[in-house]
Amino acid sequence: MSKVKGNPGVERVVLAGLCQYGKDAYYDVSDIINTKTFSLDSNQALYRCLEKIFTHFTLAQQQHTTYNIYKHHKHEHLQN
Repeated sequence: MSKVKGNPGVERVVLAGLCQYGKDAYYDVSDIINTKTFSLDSNQALYRCLEKIFTHFTLAQQQHTTYNIYKHHKHEHLQN
């Protein structure tokens, strides 16, 4: 079976949505997407991090960590 080429831009939109909307958004999509859904290693790593945040940390830790991820992504986007 050949690997389907992904769309990194769409993948980033999904990841940004998870960062913005948090745990509820994660549970809305977690039954239809997983790490292998993402074509780029960096997107897979981001999804794994978000998955861990949403399934293992307390709400206060999630809000702080998600904000830092969002802030880093926004800063990275502005540099490109």
